[in-house]
Amino acid sequence: MNKVREQISQAFLESLKENELPWKKGWMTERPYNAVSNTEYRGVNSFWLSCAAEQKGYSDPRWCTFKQARDSGWKVKKGEHGTQVEFWSMYDTEMKKKLTVRESNLLKKELGEDFYERVKPISSVYTVFNAEQMEGIPKREKIHEPVKSDELLQKRDTLIRNMGVAFQEGGDRAFYQPGDDSVTLPKMAQFRSVYDYMSVFLHESGHATGHESRLNRDLSGGFGSEKYAREELRAEIASAFTSQELGLGEMTAAHMDNHKAYIQSWIKVLEKEPQELFSAIREAEKISDYLIEKGEFFPEKRQGAEQQKESTIGSGRQTSTETAGTFIPVSENLAGKLWDEECSLYTREGNDTHSISSRSELYEAGKEQTIYVREEEFSGCMKKNFFPTVTCEWSEHDCFDDGKTYLVSEFNSRMAEADREWCQSGRAGEDHALGYAKVKFQVNLSADGDKILERQDIGDGDGSMLGFLRESGGARYQKAVEQLEEACIQEREFMDYQKKLNGIFEQKEGHLPHPEHVMGNCQDEILSTIQKQMSRERSRQGAARQVNRHLERVK
Repeated sequence: MNKVREQISQAFLESLKENELPWKKGWMTERPYNAVSNTEYRGVNSFWLSCAAEQKGYSDPRWCTFKQARDSGWKVKKGEHGTQVEFWSMYDTEMKKKLTVRESNLLKKELGEDFYERVKPISSVYTVFNAEQMEGIPKREKIHEPVKSDELLQKRDTLIRNMGVAFQEGGDRAFYQPGDDSVTLPKMAQFRSVYDYMSVFLHESGHATGHESRLNRDLSGGFGSEKYAREELRAEIASAFTSQELGLGEMTAAHMDNHKAYIQSWIKVLEKEPQELFSAIREAEKISDYLIEKGEFFPEKRQGAEQQKESTIGSGRQTSTETAGTFIPVSENLAGKLWDEECSLYTREGNDTHSISSRSELYEAGKEQTIYVREEEFSGCMKKNFFPTVTCEWSEHDCFDDGKTYLVSEFNSRMAEADREWCQSGRAGEDHALGYAKVKFQVNLSADGDKILERQDIGDGDGSMLGFLRESGGARYQKAVEQLEEACIQEREFMDYQKKLNGIFEQKEGHLPHPEHVMGNCQDEILSTIQKQMSRERSRQGAARQVNRHLERVK
């Protein structure tokens, strides 16, 4: 139980004890999503932000972090308090590091069932603000439109057909019968509206997803039992998720009365096992996704997701539908350089994108995760203040990550290190002709795209990229080599500065306060490190620009 979950669990129980459901008003007519990446929040975060929006009266579903708002030119209003969300990563207990999605998948294939003994999920907590807590954020371009009532009935029939569940109307009770796999509802005329009818239908259909031929949950609990309470909680949250997605609107008093009978049993279960709420939310989202897919409520969204999946196969990137193709991975040192140029940086896990909000957070992320920058922002930075970079297209050596972009000197040193490992492995000599390890890299020599694309056998030349260009290119690459050598000299100074700055984070165990807060005991050390930057033998103008940016962040 992290801080977010403790807060959610407590708030949920308090609502139940007041005979209320956190989603009693249907939240909003749209799921919360990130105002910068346009990615929908999922699971617990979606649930909690929806509850927070209802409680505080927000009608705008957009949220983002303080830094995302600042980088976008928006301002969080004075005195506003954010809402905390969680971000999960997989942690390798043996290597003592967080894993990227790619690393996690590879390790899972390697270890099999032992993977779950060695790798554990861990969470981090971040604060986000609603669009209505900000100034300067543009109005929403597209307002979510609810599904029309006549379309809802068509989708109901599609859902029944695709699920293969029996359906009948009559009587005055709504229920799902596991024995004969059938859903029964009162006739539609007995409901206040089609929307009210559909929310009840979705609740009972949610139960039907537990059949062994579908999502296969335990439906054996009788009325009043703990198993029954757990299943009811899943179906009701799933109905709320789906109703929100479809824009069905506010819950009626009659619907609320139907669930008062379950509230006491939910309180009993959750006081005994607080984590049960989060298991219910996780399974409820699976139920909701299943219902939306089988009902074919948004075929265009599914088609778009399938097309996106096909277009990104083999790319090695983990992207969401809304942000696919816009992020590129960068090395830790290049990330530091981009941070100084005021670029927004991110970490990513599956469809979730997290904006890095402080220099200390960037340092921590660089040790354990892949750091990303938006492609368009990276291009803009290059045009504004160009410096050469090298992108590794692919490599047979594990010192490089395929697709990652590096500073020139950083790539050069890694190439040399790879060569030393190659020589020390005893595979030089006759094996040299076989090309033990190969790297295909792209050198970006200008903001206008003047690039060199090369393939290198590690062990050629002096074991460095520059050595390879000298050996293989001759006069053809002479100008490029001179340009890259000059870049390496400048980068050494930057990397020396970055190393000293990182040393502060290591000394303080990464607990550097956020820039907008007081720097505390670290202040003098950081100011001293930054001031030393000004005394170096380099362009006073360029140094002052970077130093002033850091000083502003410290202030």
